[in-house]
Parts: sequence; C-alpha cells; structure tokens
Amino acid sequence: MVDAKAGLHRARSRFVRLIINKDGNMDALEERREELVVLERSKQAWTNYRRFCQFRFGYLAFLVLISIVIFSFALLMELFFAVFLPAAREDANYYLRSFLMLLALPMTLVFLSYMFEEALRLFSDALSGTEGSLANFRLSLAVLIHAARHKAVMTREHTDLSHVDPYFGDNAALEIQPRATPGDVENHVPGRDIDYSTFVVVDLICPILFEVVTLVAFLISLVATFSLSEAFTTYLRAGFYVVVFYLCAWVVGHFWTTRSKRMRYLVLTYRVHRERMKAEWANHFWLLDIGFRAFYCLGWTKPEDVSSTAAPREPGRVARAIHAANDRNPYRKLHANLKIALMLPCIFLGAFVSFYVFQLGWPIMGCSLLLLASALRTRFPQIFGTSFFYLSWRGSFDVRPPVDPLHPNVSIALPGQFNIPVYPICHFSHQTLDVIDFVLISDAAYGSTNEMQDAMLGKRFNGTALHNWSVPDRSNLATDHQQWLQIDFADLNVTVVAIRGTASAADALQDMHYWFGITIMQTANVFIPFLSQLPQDFVVNLLSLRFLNKIIPTPVYQKLLDKSNIVVTGHSLGGAMAAVVGAKMHLPAVSFSGPGLLYSRGRFDIDDERSIRDYVLTVKPRGDFVPRVDRLGGLVQDIDCRRNNPKACHGTDTHACEFYLTCGDKRGRDWSRVCEEYRNLAKKIDSITTQSNN
Repeated sequence: MVDAKAGLHRARSRFVRLIINKDGNMDALEERREELVVLERSKQAWTNYRRFCQFRFGYLAFLVLISIVIFSFALLMELFFAVFLPAAREDANYYLRSFLMLLALPMTLVFLSYMFEEALRLFSDALSGTEGSLANFRLSLAVLIHAARHKAVMTREHTDLSHVDPYFGDNAALEIQPRATPGDVENHVPGRDIDYSTFVVVDLICPILFEVVTLVAFLISLVATFSLSEAFTTYLRAGFYVVVFYLCAWVVGHFWTTRSKRMRYLVLTYRVHRERMKAEWANHFWLLDIGFRAFYCLGWTKPEDVSSTAAPREPGRVARAIHAANDRNPYRKLHANLKIALMLPCIFLGAFVSFYVFQLGWPIMGCSLLLLASALRTRFPQIFGTSFFYLSWRGSFDVRPPVDPLHPNVSIALPGQFNIPVYPICHFSHQTLDVIDFVLISDAAYGSTNEMQDAMLGKRFNGTALHNWSVPDRSNLATDHQQWLQIDFADLNVTVVAIRGTASAADALQDMHYWFGITIMQTANVFIPFLSQLPQDFVVNLLSLRFLNKIIPTPVYQKLLDKSNIVVTGHSLGGAMAAVVGAKMHLPAVSFSGPGLLYSRGRFDIDDERSIRDYVLTVKPRGDFVPRVDRLGGLVQDIDCRRNNPKACHGTDTHACEFYLTCGDKRGRDWSRVCEEYRNLAKKIDSITTQSNN
C-alpha cells in the first residue's frame, strides 16, 4: 500500500513538473531509463493496444476518406448540373452564375484534391505501425506545440528545402545538423530538441482525447437505451467525429510545419536521425523475435525487400526515342509557375466555349485542368502527393370504362382459385379515391400530349362515380422541364396533382442531380458496410450542399394552388417529387416506385424527418431497384412483382395489375385488355409454388 501511494505521488509530481512547467524535461537519465524499463515490461500490452489503435483509427479514417470522396463527387456533379441541366436555364441569372461557377471550378478541384490527399495520408498514417499509429500526425502536433513554446531558439534550415515534404520520402541524404540533446544544459548544439512534456501533451490529444470522448459517448448511450448495439454505434459515431477533428488538425499541422522553415527543419531532423538510428542498429547482430531468422533464411523474400546495387539497365530504342521527344518538348522546360499562369486562361477559355459548343469547350477545360494539376503537384509537393436513372414511356395503359353500369366490384382474385394476398393498402382510401385510382392517374401523367392525357383519364374515370373530373391546369409539354397536371374531382371536392416520372434524357439527368451522392455512397456500402455507422444527420448535411443555396436555386416546388383538399401523386421521379411536395407543404403524397428521401432530404430543404413520416405513402415492388436508392420514409407498402425483370417491376402497369389482382376494382372498369398476361404469370407462379410445397 505504501509503495502504491509512493508511486502515485511520484507520478503526480512528474506530471506537474513536466506538463505545467513550461521548461519541464525528463533531464535525469535515471528517469528516462525507468520509462524504457516500464515500456519493456509491458511491451505485449502496448503492442496489443497499438494494433487496437491501428484498427480503430484505420477504420474511422477510412470512413472520413469515403465521406470526402462522396462530398467531392456530389459537389462537382452539383456544379455540373447547375450549369448544363436544361432546367437550370430558367434562372434569370443563369449565364452570370454559370460563368462564375466554371471559373471557380479549378480552385474547387484543387481544394477537393488537397483534402482527399490529406485524408488519404491520415488513413495510411493510421494503418502504419511506426511509433504506434498516426506517427506523422502526432509528430506534426509535437512540432506545432514545440514551436509555440520555443520558436525563438529553433534552428532555421541552411538551404532551401521548400521542394521537400519532410514527412514522406527518403530524406536521409540531406545535410542535417546533429540533434540537440534534451538534457544538455549547456546546449552546445544549435537549436533545441522537442521537450518530453510536449510528447505527453500530444498523447493527451491523441489517443487520450479519443478514448475519453468515445467511452463517455458509449456509457451515456448504454444508460439511455440499455442496448449494447446502439451504444456501440454511438461509440463509432463519436470516434468518427474525433477523427474528423484529427483530420482538420493534420491539415493545419502538415501545411504549417512544411511551409515554415524552422518547423520543416525540425521535422526533417527528427525523421532523418530516426532513420540513421535504424541504419546504425542494422550494423550489428541482435536477437530478434523468436523464430524470425529461421523463417527469413528458409523463406522467400519479396523483390521490393531486396536492396539492389546492380548497375541500371540501358533504356531500349523506344524508350530513348520517347525520352528524346520529351526533352524536345518546350512545355516541359517551363517553370511550374509559368505553367500555372498558362493553364488558368485555357481553363477560362474552355468554360466560355462550353456555353456555346459543349463538345469542344469541355475537353479543353478538362485537359487544361489535368495540366494545371500536374503543375501544382510539381510546384507544391507538400500539398499534392500521389446512380441511377430510368427511361419510361407510358400513357398507353388501356383500361376501359365499366361495361356494367351498376359498377360491381370486379376482381380476378377469386377465393380458392390461386393463392393471392390482400395488401393492407387495398383498404386505403382518400375521399373515396383508392390506390388503383392513384396509380392510374400517375400513369396518365406520362401522356405525350394533352389530348392523350385527357383520353387516358376519360377511359379510366368516365362511367364511374368519378366521371365529373376536369383538368384546369397543367404544365407546358413543350417548354416546362418538370411535367405535371392538375385533376379536379368536383363531386369529391378533391384535387389531385400528378407529376410525371422519368421519360426523357433531361429527366434522367434530374434523377442523377438529386440522388447522385447517396447512390455513390450506397454503391460503396455494398462492398464495405459503413453507411449505417455514420451519423444520419452528418450524411444529410454532407449531401445537402446547403452552402450553395445562395448561388443555386433550391429545388423545391412553389405553392400554386390555394385549395384545402389536395393530394400529390407520381411514379418514379414523379413519385419522389410528389413526396418532396407532400413533406414540404404538409400534403398527402402517394409515391409509386420513387427513390427515398431520408438521406437526400437536405437537398430539398426538408429539415424534419417527421414530415416524411406523417405525409408520404410509398409503394415498393419487389425486384425494383429505384426505391432502394436512399432510404424510404413514411408508410411503405411492399408489393409482389410476378415478373423477373427489374425494369418491368418498375413500370406503372406492374403496379396497376398487381393491385387489380389483389385488391380488385370497386369501380368495375374493364381490365380485359391489359392484365391477362400478368394474371397468367400469377397462376403459373402459384402452381409451381403449390407443387413444390406438396
């Protein structure tokens, strides 16, 4: 007990002396030897902890890296669509905005490339076992703290080393002065080495800060939910935010320490002397890990592990010709600054030409951007190191008015004939409008002309209780990019707004515009499941790109109707837009095979997930890929698809026939020309299922 108290008192006094005192150092050789003895005795425990840190930091740094990649893709595609999407031309300031955005594109690419490079370096640093994990990140913190405390006595580099990244590459050949000794009171060597207390502060930032934040988050979540899985997810999310903080600190630390002559030289001194110590260690034989040398002698050595001293081979004739051509190329002889100055006007010229001849201007701008990136990489080596859409043409679904004027409830789902389920949505009704009425209205929006739309509505509702319908307003099929029509049912005092889905290349671009980012994330999530471990609010904010709202119009609908009983419906992209309008305006919305909104809702300025939950109904056929984009919210009705083709499962005819097969048609319309093939498929599938069960 006495020894424990004495050890605690000794540790406390050492901490106070080394941390609180600015000039605190572990000057006594006995203390430094004691540290090494303690490390050697607990070597196995610290080895396991190092591997644990490598795994956690590596995984979380990978999540951060993926998030930056997704954000970069989403931002660049947003800039592309904001300029070249046909609907973007409706903005009054389109030309000025587009030209300025194209001019900003080079700097945007530079910034995104820089952040990606730094995130990739942090990821590699996290996986490295050198000095534990995140060695370069922790070294940058140590140098920054040391510079803040002892900048006046730091040594400046003797030659210009601005072309050198001190953290990466082989810098052993550089002329570096002897490293100062921390315990040397006389300090005969110029400069001052990093204090012991500085390394302790670095450890408090990484990994102690990480451990404390994640542990507290885990315990709070465990107490609040009594769920280990939920607490573990909270642990990962808290760790994700800490690693984001580490990335920001690494970006600042790496940039600052490589641009400052004093700090750059200190980093080089540290790394070069460490490499020289390894070289001196290799001059003698030591006992290594048990069994290593036997496996080394008997095993196979990789070619990259062999240091070859053989003379380099002479290049062949083709290689010599290519080398000679490169030497004659005047562009390669230009200074990097001059290359940058030449490429910027070329990029602006390509942006200007793109407005008039896209096929010519975009390649000019793309090639110029590649050459600019190469020049920037040469000039700043410390900075730069190494969906869906669906085409659908509808409006020809041939449902006729009832033959029997009494309108019996017609259904081919006869009891005992074959096994057909009845979905809960069969009992759905809004002012007597059922799900079949809504899918027929959504299909009618695909009509290529106003006359075709009216003819389809007439065949589907004339002769029924809904015969008193009218279309007082609709979009202009020739000029408007988003097509819709307004149907008023006077006897019911109901207005249905039907929004057309994807029916053209412009609509396909609109699909990609809104859901490109989440599609990329979900595609990557198939191979490495990470999406569920990211905070949902973080993903929503990442994909929303709200900082562009001031220069790019927010993609929402304006309220044009002043009526109290409005329902919005649509299929595919039209279903998604209907869900957006419903959630935004608090109107009932019925979506057929529309993509989800939970992750992309920030794109449409929908802040509250409850708006989607309370107002949106989505029908999701089995085998349809489009509703799998993003995540569906609100009430979701899964239905069967008797076809084995995902494209066919997405069509409105599949929705209509499936509901007719299961729910029946209370309006008694004539379906004889449209659903016979679907009915036969249902019979065939049912007979196969019955035989297999028997």
